Amino acid sequence: MEEHFFDEYNLDMLSNPNYTSTSQMDYSAEQLRMPLNIPYGVDKDDPMWAFLNVIKEVDLKKYLRSHRGNQGHDDAMMFRVVLFAFMNQVYTLRDMEEKYCTDTRFIYLRNEEKPSHMAFQRFISNKLKDDLADIFTEINEIIKEKDNVNTRVLYIDGSNWEANATKFSFVLRATAEKSLKKAHEEVSRTVREIEGLVNLRYTYSDKSVANLERYLVKLQAFMTDIMRIEMVYGKGKRKTPVQRHFDTLMSEVQKIEECEEKLRICGDDRNSYSKTDHDATSMHMKYDYYMHTGVFKPGYNVQCGICDEYIWHVRVGSERTDSTTFPSFMDGCQKRYGECPGIVTADAGYGSERNYMYCLSHGTDAYIKYTNYRSEKTAAFRKQQYRKENLLHIEDGRHFCPAHKEFRYVRDIEREKNGSLSIAQEYECEDCEGCPFKKECTRAKGNRRITINVILDDMKAAAKERLDSEAGIQLRQQRSIQAEWTFGVLKQDRDYARVYRRGRKNVENEVYLVSIGYNLMKYYSKQNRKKMS
Repeated sequence: MEEHFFDEYNLDMLSNPNYTSTSQMDYSAEQLRMPLNIPYGVDKDDPMWAFLNVIKEVDLKKYLRSHRGNQGHDDAMMFRVVLFAFMNQVYTLRDMEEKYCTDTRFIYLRNEEKPSHMAFQRFISNKLKDDLADIFTEINEIIKEKDNVNTRVLYIDGSNWEANATKFSFVLRATAEKSLKKAHEEVSRTVREIEGLVNLRYTYSDKSVANLERYLVKLQAFMTDIMRIEMVYGKGKRKTPVQRHFDTLMSEVQKIEECEEKLRICGDDRNSYSKTDHDATSMHMKYDYYMHTGVFKPGYNVQCGICDEYIWHVRVGSERTDSTTFPSFMDGCQKRYGECPGIVTADAGYGSERNYMYCLSHGTDAYIKYTNYRSEKTAAFRKQQYRKENLLHIEDGRHFCPAHKEFRYVRDIEREKNGSLSIAQEYECEDCEGCPFKKECTRAKGNRRITINVILDDMKAAAKERLDSEAGIQLRQQRSIQAEWTFGVLKQDRDYARVYRRGRKNVENEVYLVSIGYNLMKYYSKQNRKKMS
């Protein structure tokens, strides 16, 4: 039962006939107030209760590393408040610390403890396990049971998020390769000049830095021990020709080391990286975080799969296009949930032979647009009668141009891209000489040649049939509403247009936390919607 305490001063006031009630007195921020039961101060429809309804079924401790010594703050409490912070668009450590001191809900969740921003930093860095995909998956499974989420249909979209890296701090593979080639040429020239001055031969067949460094050690010993040359540096000192070549060679070896390190960081699948975040890649952004203009910035490619408005699967990569991410994204989804979705809907950025083949081999219905799906429906596209799509007329399996000249088979063309083999046939018109349509048809000096990929054309025709069906129209509408709308909410409404952490693993964990927060808030919104309906 609530107890009331009055001091002698307050009793005197109450006995005074001229006493004025507190409702009529001016409020003072310094006056004493009774301690309150914090949960009663939180509205019954607040998102905090939906958050606790889901999190209470998760064993948070299994996603934490064991720790010896002083335990500090309770780990489960710290994990809860971090998740609740990301649910409420609080992404930075300083903002977390402020919320946990001023917001009643955060005060309740922290259970009267008062962690600082550095406590959150240590918790995220030292206590959380490397991969937060497991807790993201478990929370999704709980939400699926509670909200009856339909996971058979997956809407996929991707976006480039700016990295937390210095602007224009790019290292380009092409520049590094060019500099490496010039450095090797300079080393070769310098070695020849040194060999003309000293009797010390070097076999330049081995271009490794280790071999060059061994040669420098031998050359320095030869200069000091045998030639009795004193190595001089500084202003007013005159170097010998051998020392000048020695210093040039040493400088070029350092350049080679730097270029090889740059190429090693780039890896085999990237053409650039940022100096301040080596995992970030130069990408064309739709807008700049600082200037809000379309420029090249360091960034990450983030793929999201949406089911019933929830972010069901995410992937963070360095690819600059969405098309190449599809197989690995789908493999990750299958690994997480043990099954592939029955229907996949995506935009034209994913319409490739490799992706259509992936869906076909996994028994997934691909409602994926291809490059010209929208444009080929326009009158302007159909008027271009000399485009390959409008040019050919097929009779008895043979191809003819508008002038009724036959296209004859020339050869097969095999192309391997991203580990996938594609085979196309090249055809040549039998005779374009004297054709009245040649000027509009082709700029080639000889006969016009075209390339036809029969397998891809058949897949496009099947995709077009699915997309134009009644189900396809509804799925395309839902993809625009759910997938693209999700990125709009994250970037604009939830103010998450740029990642806060550096390094791919840290960015992955951050995106998982943001996705968990988004799903928890979406769960609250949908439950609220049901109550009001």
